[in-house]
Amino acid sequence: MHKKALDLLLRQSQKPNSVLFGHESTIYYLQKLGPEQIELIFEYAGWVIKANPFEALKIFTEDMDEVKALPREDVYNYIERTDKQLVIPYIEHVITEWSDTTMQFHNLYAMQLMQHISHLNEVGDEKSNERYVTELRKKLNDFLLSSEHYSAERLLSSIPTDDDFFEERALLLGRLGKHEKAVAIYVHVLKDTSKALRYCRMTYDAQMTGYQDVYFHLLRMYLRPPPSGTSVSGVGRPPGDDVSSSTTNLSETFRAEALKLLRENPSRLNPVKVLNILPVDISLADIVQFLEAALICSSSSRWSGLVLKGLLYTKRLQVEEQRMYCYRNSFIITDDMTCPVCRKKIGNSAFSRIPPNEVVHLCCKDVYINQMSAADQTMWENLVHDTDSLHDMSLDYKT
Repeated sequence: MHKKALDLLLRQSQKPNSVLFGHESTIYYLQKLGPEQIELIFEYAGWVIKANPFEALKIFTEDMDEVKALPREDVYNYIERTDKQLVIPYIEHVITEWSDTTMQFHNLYAMQLMQHISHLNEVGDEKSNERYVTELRKKLNDFLLSSEHYSAERLLSSIPTDDDFFEERALLLGRLGKHEKAVAIYVHVLKDTSKALRYCRMTYDAQMTGYQDVYFHLLRMYLRPPPSGTSVSGVGRPPGDDVSSSTTNLSETFRAEALKLLRENPSRLNPVKVLNILPVDISLADIVQFLEAALICSSSSRWSGLVLKGLLYTKRLQVEEQRMYCYRNSFIITDDMTCPVCRKKIGNSAFSRIPPNEVVHLCCKDVYINQMSAADQTMWENLVHDTDSLHDMSLDYKT
């Protein structure tokens, strides 16, 4: 039935006087078929793709339940062998519009962008492609920064060795935690100190091992550049590139950047590590501002810790005093004792003691508390909270 209808739509699409002329009716019909008719969709989508590729893509991207339910891997394989220019728009739609977190599609999206950029760099007028390539590179870099669902190792191994995907390589190395190699690419391959500093700002985390030293890695790249002729993080330098410290102008640039980094980021650099790598020709006057700020940060951190420790200790004593007060009071459950809520005897039932001296059935406790005055309720809640938190406060104090 569907096949006959699609054959009719195909014939009518070629008749200018027909109300079914064109491809719109076929696109809508294919969109409504659903995953059960996927082979039929592939069979009849071909002529629509040839007639108008980007309109035909709506067969697989329209915001309809039947379209969303189509097997995406099968659709990708079909589009890839039918019209490669639709591959990137399709995967982009799946990821951005449908929020697909499948690692396979996130990997494919990045790899397809890199392949497309490489192709544009190889063919055509480079000047006419330059703006488009720049847009694609920005899209790729933004994706590598924002997505959490790709394999950095897989993408790193798939980067073409003969293309200048240096920044992309740095971002992937950073995702793998290899920040020193990433910073080396920014400084010694791309020679872009502003991007290196931006990378440090995005990556730095004082609480995570490996991430708190990213500024130190940048400083070491300035002060101790690798010898001329050596590769940086597996990336060869362009011919004639020399970052040796013997190059006076470049060395002076690095020196200035290093001193600026010290002045502006004293709280993010370990002063002991910094002093161990400083060249002998940097005078104390050059780093006195850094040392003073570093000492202030260190003292401030220590003082804050001492104040917090003192506050926790005081709180612990208060809670301990309340606990001892509650525990030292004893009471006797007699045969005649009754619950003030239900007026039944306590007997052998589970009970709860409400300070100072009230005893109620456990099941009546909430009712009794709700009948208390606002002041008594507040006192009760504070007492329960402080007693429950005693153990945690003790651990904090010991820490």
